[in-house]
Amino acid sequence: MRAASHYDCDDEDGDHNPTIDDKALEFVDYLIHKLKLMMLSGNEDAKDQFDILIDELSFLRYNLMGDLLLFNLKKKNPIIKEMKSLTISTRALVFKTGSFFCKSRDLKQEDERMVEYCYLNIPDLLRAVDDIKQKASDLFNHYFFSSRKSWKSSNCPSTTNVLEYVNFIVNKLEQLLRSKANPLNALEPHMEKVYDQLVSMRKLLCDIAQHLGNSHMEFLLTRFKDAAYQAEYVIDSFVAGEGSIWGHKLGLFVVIKDAQGAESCYTDNDTVIPTISSRAPSQANYYVRGGSKGEIHNRVEAADNKLVGLKDAEAEIIELLTSGSRQLKIVSIVGMPGLGKTTLANSVYRHPSIDLHCHVRAWCCVSQTYEKDTLLFDIFDQIVGKTIQSHETGREDFVQKLYQSLKGRKYLIVIDDIWDIKAWNDLKEPFPDDQNGSRILFTTRHRILALEANSIPYALRLLSPEESCELLWLRLFNGETCPPELSTISKRIARNCKGLPLAVILIAGILKKTEEKEDCWEHVSNKLISLEASDILEFSYKHLPDCLKPCFLYFGTFPEDTTISA
Repeated sequence: MRAASHYDCDDEDGDHNPTIDDKALEFVDYLIHKLKLMMLSGNEDAKDQFDILIDELSFLRYNLMGDLLLFNLKKKNPIIKEMKSLTISTRALVFKTGSFFCKSRDLKQEDERMVEYCYLNIPDLLRAVDDIKQKASDLFNHYFFSSRKSWKSSNCPSTTNVLEYVNFIVNKLEQLLRSKANPLNALEPHMEKVYDQLVSMRKLLCDIAQHLGNSHMEFLLTRFKDAAYQAEYVIDSFVAGEGSIWGHKLGLFVVIKDAQGAESCYTDNDTVIPTISSRAPSQANYYVRGGSKGEIHNRVEAADNKLVGLKDAEAEIIELLTSGSRQLKIVSIVGMPGLGKTTLANSVYRHPSIDLHCHVRAWCCVSQTYEKDTLLFDIFDQIVGKTIQSHETGREDFVQKLYQSLKGRKYLIVIDDIWDIKAWNDLKEPFPDDQNGSRILFTTRHRILALEANSIPYALRLLSPEESCELLWLRLFNGETCPPELSTISKRIARNCKGLPLAVILIAGILKKTEEKEDCWEHVSNKLISLEASDILEFSYKHLPDCLKPCFLYFGTFPEDTTISA
């Protein structure tokens, strides 16, 4: 284990410059070999997790670590600080992996228990891998890819067709690699890996293209296109002799990483699965999972997954959550009841870009009455996947456990329907600010609360008459064309909903039970004209079948967001 000494973590500002040398790479090869042997002794779950760790270490070993040898950390360079940080993180990962073998050996455990010991520590190692990948991406995008604004893709054929664009890049790269002059000679092994990755990507695009209109698939198309665009940039800039060899190698590492990340998000059943969700025993529940309040974000459906009048707001909220300062930031969606605050927050919460941005997520609903410990217990359940009752541990111990479970992870916590600043003051203690881009998202009716919490308020607007009509038709006809004889009256009804999405949805429920005749809908419209927004719920109640009215009133006796046993 002598090679482990190459990974003693030096202080970044110390005299000694951290390095990755040949002996260090040999030690990584030894660790990968050791992990493969241990994998043979584990159960099926353990084998899967060891296999993932082996793949990740191998990916770093052959696509990043070897290239760190080429970078002189003693030479004056504007990126020296970031390079040291990346190198230290990489060395620390390998040292930590090696230390597990030392510790398990010192404990004199049997092979089976030794495997279990290492298996339980895999989540920490995978988080370290993600951190290294992110640092590499940030470094390349900031220093090496910054000139892309002045560079233009050859765009042949049009990039509006992602499959054709990727195919164009594949053909372009293939021609360069086969050329006798081969201008890519210095990067040939790396370029061949990128070529293989693009070919694999092209196969998936053929299937994805059949699902246009699905927001998840369109998001993946964008990610594949971005990876191809970045690959073309690195190829063109290298052939033109611009930039450094090391910068181009780092760029190709990022291309492969991003393309593999997009591929891992794709499944045959048209869903997006977070790349980290299958990695570790406790990580599968880092993302949307069951839970008493954890499922509350599914309570308001968006018809046909379409956010009528909210798509721009969704994009802007996602931008606020995924960009800007790395300090802990609070964003508040503010608006009157029925505007769609929870619907919007739910769509943002489940968006693929949030999956990729955050390590962990949780959702809780506060409302006017709440039990702070119950809310924190539920957040802990969603983050860790382990339910703890209030009588099982003291509050201080529990708050510390929740704090530790979030420490070092990039998280998003959604606090839905928060009414006053006291609720936030009650809940905020276990949320660390690790300067890693973590975010809190409020939904609230009160702008003053958003300001008191030092959050960024985002005010929702009312729907336009056209958007109200679009939402009404979507609810009534499920995307089909409105019958011509009902077009005029339905537009008038939508306009009378005064831009409130909840009013449109409630009226759509009434119209669904009303005969599709103009005079029948005219009767509903006349009733609606005299109603204020707050009266529409009562109007909707009066149109319920008699057998459902007692049921509605019964559920109305429960506090908001109460879980009701079947």
